[in-house]
Amino acid sequence: MNSKERVLAALERQEPDRVPTGEFATDYPVIEAALGRRTYWRAKIRETKALWQGKRDQVVESQKRDIVEFTRKMGLDMVPVMLVPSKDKVFEKPKPIGPNMWRDKEGNVYRLAEGSQNLLCVKRADEGREYTVDDFTYEKPEVDESELELVRHVVAELGDTHFIFARSSDGSIALPGGLLNGIKLCVTKPDVVKKAVEVNLKHAIALDKVFAREGVDALAPGADYGYNKGTFLKPELIEKLFFPAMRRQCEAAHAMGLKVMKHSCGNNWPIMDLFVRAGYDAYQSIQPTAGMEIGRLKDLYGDRIALWGGVSCERLAGGTPSEIKALTRHAIEKAAPGGGFICASSHSLLVGTKFENYCAMLEEIVRLGNYPH
Repeated sequence: MNSKERVLAALERQEPDRVPTGEFATDYPVIEAALGRRTYWRAKIRETKALWQGKRDQVVESQKRDIVEFTRKMGLDMVPVMLVPSKDKVFEKPKPIGPNMWRDKEGNVYRLAEGSQNLLCVKRADEGREYTVDDFTYEKPEVDESELELVRHVVAELGDTHFIFARSSDGSIALPGGLLNGIKLCVTKPDVVKKAVEVNLKHAIALDKVFAREGVDALAPGADYGYNKGTFLKPELIEKLFFPAMRRQCEAAHAMGLKVMKHSCGNNWPIMDLFVRAGYDAYQSIQPTAGMEIGRLKDLYGDRIALWGGVSCERLAGGTPSEIKALTRHAIEKAAPGGGFICASSHSLLVGTKFENYCAMLEEIVRLGNYPH
């Protein structure tokens, strides 16, 4: 089997020749450790500053080159793609307002999170705004040729042999005005949230059609519905407001011949049944720290949805190679029997991940992941 066939078999809940592997997201330090050079792949604030400086072409060329070389060098089965910034887009640098803090022209305030190296919006310009259904209207997204550079490069280089998935837009959820304001609207103005979701879904499906046209194998929409202790809304409300869009995005993708792999952090036990009923082919972001134990997931849902993850991203950062090998063995023993399993980090390879730990995980997958045939 080649990598593409291996992953497709797993998503059909079958046993391929061995357990496949690949990450939903890999931050720049792991790429740099593997390739021995700087990269702009998921380079966080470094990438953002480069775009502010007008270095768009350098950023995109690095991303194209480095993800292909990294995938081949590490022996991965899966590779992510996404739209890249348009050549025509101008990235205006926000105004500095303090150490590692900026304000853009709309009034949004951003702060650098030192641990993740992400630029976070800490104050939204629309905070506290009163929304109505009239605030949400659909405009078909226009994707220009330059935004497809990465997708086309990866498909040309790896499309015949590897499983390519798009980090696509998730049309299932809308929280106008940010998390807290959005949660409030879900309870007080559900009609507003429904309209916002409807617009988001149309936008997401329009982009999914672009990815399908360009030759990807799957979509990986990502949305969080809760925290480590549970969902931020009652499951009945999530089902009422968001489940119809989950199902419609899956149906549209399947009609285009694409698999759909759901990324969702946190404790999702209360809504796992919704993910299965929606038609997702795989569930990713299986966080042990949020109580999502992979053996229990396999027992309860493994006959209806593939599982992607299994090795704690926190321990990949803070543990030792021997610990990571033990966690990898546990994941394979619990989730691999019968197929339907992709072994990877529980979320993604974050800033702080130790390269030797990642290599230990990959070595153990190769050593233990073969299926008897």
